[in-house]
Amino acid sequence: MRKIIVKGKKRLEGEVVISGSKNSALPILAATILIPGESVIFGVPNLMDVTTIIRVLRTLGLRAEYYDPGTVKVWNNHHIRHVAPYELVTKMRASFFVIGPILARSGLAKVPLPGGCAIGSRPVNLHIKGLELMGAKVQMEHGFVIVKAEDGLKGARIYLDHPSVGATETIMMAATLASGETLIENAAQEPEISDLAEFLVKAGARIEGAGTEKIKIEGVKLLADYKRFYKEWAGLEMTDEMAKMDLVMHPVFTYEEQIKLFDTAKGKSQVEQWQGAILDFFTEQGRFKPEEKEKVSKTPYITDKFLKLVKQPIPGA
Repeated sequence: MRKIIVKGKKRLEGEVVISGSKNSALPILAATILIPGESVIFGVPNLMDVTTIIRVLRTLGLRAEYYDPGTVKVWNNHHIRHVAPYELVTKMRASFFVIGPILARSGLAKVPLPGGCAIGSRPVNLHIKGLELMGAKVQMEHGFVIVKAEDGLKGARIYLDHPSVGATETIMMAATLASGETLIENAAQEPEISDLAEFLVKAGARIEGAGTEKIKIEGVKLLADYKRFYKEWAGLEMTDEMAKMDLVMHPVFTYEEQIKLFDTAKGKSQVEQWQGAILDFFTEQGRFKPEEKEKVSKTPYITDKFLKLVKQPIPGA
């Protein structure tokens, strides 16, 4: 019998750097499929499974690589391929959850069954059930799962028979771009669920309840690299005040609406005129009456009232 002999009475001292969680890194990297532009992920462990998911992203048309030790950069600037590679997905079961982001982005996904398993023998059936409830059509063909949502995914109430981590992640990612509200009940509550939700929210997703048994996702039209938009369209560096507004703006504006705002604000001061651009845009949308615009424009840049007004949905959006 093997033994481990520990001789005590010596104080343990020093520092050690703890790597990030693989269970969080894998779905977060898969979620970059949803986000046009550049994503930078820190604290990524240097493991074979991470290398595999990076290779999967590359075959789907993304550029992904280790930029520094523990840091992965992903550039998503091209059309997403809808077929995931058989030799990689069958090697690592966790890579199956790319099915949700691919479907949400392109309306079609063809992903091999993970590890060669059949639906029902392992909990990938919960992934499929969730996507079906959101309106996807599913068929099996030569070891691949083919899912289609030609008219886009729709929000749905989804109860998981088992609180599967992978199914919760798949459905949550797919629901970020679905129309309407999705409610996941009996959801997994592991820390990686909260980590994934935090990443998606930073990209503009509307998610509440991650880490609890009920997760609510309100679909948006686009997730995006908003810092790039600030720089390219407005010519602005993101200040602390901008960052505060950025958290509010994410769920409010579509890509086209942001471009219009940035163009309006171009060449103007970073704080006062930014609010003016937003107020002008809201007035055009019928969100403010002229007298309301005049009143709000005289308030400090960040106020509770202004933030409350900004959070209201745009009519018809």
